Amino acid sequence: MVKAMVFPVVMYGCESWTVRKTERQRIDAFKLWCWRRLLRVPWTARRSDQSVLKEINPDCSLEGQILKLKLKYFGHQMRREHSLEKTLMLGKIEGQRRRGWQRMRWLDSVIDATNVKLSKLESTMEDRRAWRDVVHEVAKRCRNVVTEIRGSVMTIGINRPEARNAVNQETVQLLWQAFRSFEEDGSLTVAVLHGLGGNFCAGYDLKELARNPTSIKLEQDVTKGPGPMGPSRMRFSKPVIAAVSGYAVAGGLELSLLADLRVVEESAVLGVFCRRFGVPLIDGGTVRLPKLIGLSRALDLILTGRPVTAQEAYQFGLANRIVPSGQALPHAIELAEQISAFPQQCMRGDRTSAYHSAFDASSFTEAMQFEFDTALEVIQSESVPGANKFSLGHGRSGAKL
Repeated sequence: MVKAMVFPVVMYGCESWTVRKTERQRIDAFKLWCWRRLLRVPWTARRSDQSVLKEINPDCSLEGQILKLKLKYFGHQMRREHSLEKTLMLGKIEGQRRRGWQRMRWLDSVIDATNVKLSKLESTMEDRRAWRDVVHEVAKRCRNVVTEIRGSVMTIGINRPEARNAVNQETVQLLWQAFRSFEEDGSLTVAVLHGLGGNFCAGYDLKELARNPTSIKLEQDVTKGPGPMGPSRMRFSKPVIAAVSGYAVAGGLELSLLADLRVVEESAVLGVFCRRFGVPLIDGGTVRLPKLIGLSRALDLILTGRPVTAQEAYQFGLANRIVPSGQALPHAIELAEQISAFPQQCMRGDRTSAYHSAFDASSFTEAMQFEFDTALEVIQSESVPGANKFSLGHGRSGAKL
C-alpha cells in the first residue's frame, strides 16, 4: 500500500519522460484513489486533493507531503539489492547511462531538500534511523508553522518563505492552534514568534484571496475563534516576543504588535503596506499601534502606508531591540530565557496590571486598585521567599539567584 501510494505521486510530481501527457490525468486520479481508500472515503464523494490531504496530515502542505513521500520511496528503493527503478534513479545501466534512460528528474527535489549529493544519499540508506531523521527534518521544514520547545520557551515559526511568509487559511489555523497550545501548557513561560527564510510576515496571502475570494473566513464576533491572521484576537497570560526580520508589513505588522516585545533586525522593514491595495487593518492594528507609539505616529503609519526602518521603529518605541541581520531569533530566545528565570507569578501579575491599565481601566483609581489587588496575591507566595533570599546575601549587586 505504501508503494501504491508513493510511486504515482512521485511520478506525477515530476517531469519524467516515463509519464506521457495523456496518462497524467489517470495517474492523478489513481493517487487520489489511494488516499481515499486509506481514509475509507467513497470514490463518489466530490472531494479535492487538499481536503483529503488535510485529514491525513493537516499541518503539512500538499507540496511538503509529496516531497516526504518522494523521500520515503527513494529510501525504499535504495535499500533493494536488485531493482530496475533503483538503476534508473542512479542512471547506471551496465556502468553507463544509456541514451534515453535519463536520471529521473524528481530526484532533483530530493537532492535539493536534503542538500546532499546523490552518492552520499545512497550511503545514508544503510542507517535506517539516520534516514528517518532526514525524512523527519525535511517534512518538518515543509510545514507552514514550525514549533519547537526549548526548555520553557516555545518558538513558533511561520514557514512560507516562497510567499515572504504571507499567511493563508491553513497557516491561520495552525498559528492559532500553536498559540492556544502555548497558552494552555503550564510548563511554558514565554513564546517567540518568528518567520523562516529571512522574513517575518508579509501579511495575508493576497494571491490566494484573489484566486478564491471565498477562502477567507471572517468571524464577526471578536471574542470567538481565530482572527483573519490567526492569533490576533488572543490575549495571553504569558509574555510573547516577536523576532522580526525582513518584511513585517500589513497583517505581519499586526502580528508583531501581538507580542509584548519586538526584537528587530537592522535590515527589517515595517509598515502598513496593505494601504495601497485597499485592505484594512482588521487584526488589532488600529487598536494596539496607537497604544504602543501614540496616536500621532500611529496615524502617520496608518494613513501613508510608508515603510519604516528598524532605526525609526526603535525611535518610535515600536522596536524594543535592534540586532544585526540574521540575529533576531537567537537574541529573542536569549531574552525569553532571561524572562523565564524570574519568579513567574509576580512577573505575570505586573504584566497583567500594565495591560489592564492601558486597555481596560476606566479610571486612574480603578487601575490602581487592580494593581494592588493583583500584587496582594503574590506577596506571600513569592515576595516573602524573595526577601529571605536577599537577607541571606543572594542576588546582591544584580547577581543571579
